[in-house]
Amino acid sequence: MEADLKRIYRLAQRREKDNRNFLRWLKYRHSWTKRQVMALQQELSERVWAEIDCRDCGNCCAGMQLQLTGHDCAQVAKALGMTTDEFNKQYTEKHGDGYWYLREQPCSFQKNLMCTIYEDRPSRCSGFPYLDMPILDDMAGTLDKVLYCPIVFNVVEEMKAHPDLRRQKRRKRYRRRSDE
Repeated sequence: MEADLKRIYRLAQRREKDNRNFLRWLKYRHSWTKRQVMALQQELSERVWAEIDCRDCGNCCAGMQLQLTGHDCAQVAKALGMTTDEFNKQYTEKHGDGYWYLREQPCSFQKNLMCTIYEDRPSRCSGFPYLDMPILDDMAGTLDKVLYCPIVFNVVEEMKAHPDLRRQKRRKRYRRRSDE
């Protein structure tokens, strides 16, 4: 199980093409159904989560731009003892897509790799790395998270190593020509 963030980043960069090809192959060419892939993904996810405590990492807080709903803003503002308007003015900016985003990266509420609002953190934070949803539905997001999330990195690596999902390299078949 790989947990070193620098090593994960280097390995993921080197394996980016292989990971992309594997996920495409799994989605479009392998005979497993989406339900079967999801069952394996959940099984591997549980195994990886048991060995890696994501609170020791904090890489998601440092790397992802946090999108907030109105409910998230109100919840965090309340936890900080602020009004929602005060919170939005101090910490967020509204984008053209209608969502609020934290202004700062890394997250303003991350101190020494710990979330200072952990109990009241936004829904996007509490759901990360979203392995309860099929990784094949968001392959681009999965490939991005492989670079900085040890949990996603290890789940994808274990999927690639799974005996039923190993891709066989095609062997060139040569036909013998009959002598004319």
